[in-house]
Amino acid sequence: MIGGPRPAQTMIGGAIRNFSPPRRYRVGVTCGPRCVTSVVHNQQMTTQHLSDRTLTCYAHAVATVIRAAQSRIVGRHRNNFDDLVCEITSEFGYEGGDVFRVLETICPRKRLQCVGRDPREVSHILEGRPLVACFSLTESQWCKFTDFFKRCPRGTLSSDDLGPDYGDRLDGHAVAIIGFGQEREVDCNGWEREVEYFKMKNSWGRDFADDGYFRVEKNAFEYAGLEFVDVFYTLDDISETEHAAYESYVSEFMSGKSPFRI
Repeated sequence: MIGGPRPAQTMIGGAIRNFSPPRRYRVGVTCGPRCVTSVVHNQQMTTQHLSDRTLTCYAHAVATVIRAAQSRIVGRHRNNFDDLVCEITSEFGYEGGDVFRVLETICPRKRLQCVGRDPREVSHILEGRPLVACFSLTESQWCKFTDFFKRCPRGTLSSDDLGPDYGDRLDGHAVAIIGFGQEREVDCNGWEREVEYFKMKNSWGRDFADDGYFRVEKNAFEYAGLEFVDVFYTLDDISETEHAAYESYVSEFMSGKSPFRI
């Protein structure tokens, strides 16, 4: 069980009703070049043969962080992204999914771990690896969300841009959060302001927002049930072959033969 008892809102990619309070773990700097693939996938293209059954954002977010974890282990095989999405959706479906249940099932197969993270831990973790972020918005808020990034593809979404969450229908979404930062920006209305933001990788193709990525203020989803899930590994997850590959890598690095630098 990740982060304590799971409330009903963990179904991602479909409608959510009777929203319950967030659990204990409510869910600048970007990860290194080997951490997250730069390709932004389009969930509609991935499942285009399934007509309108394209609620697979959860699978794309999970595949992104799993591949990132595999990339951080010297000698570990990294799954092909599309194959991993297919593996996940074949088992958990194309109509949305429970991110936590998916990760609890998939991670042990890949010799990885997963855990919910407190928001106070997120910035520190993002210095080394991406996380899955899950949130839910009302229909009205989703309209404002998409409209904002059409008008301001490189802007930073705030809670004011989303407006109040009136209504009882919530639609969940999952993305990979890959970085954070703080800077002064000029918003869509021409006002200059200081913003602290998260940078997120979506699964709606490169035409969305800033080449498929978008930014939100750190408190933008404060009332949207925002939750973070971390995928990582421990020494117990490293095989003898991978340990030997790491020792060889360190030896080459120390001798100056490795092309990589830490």
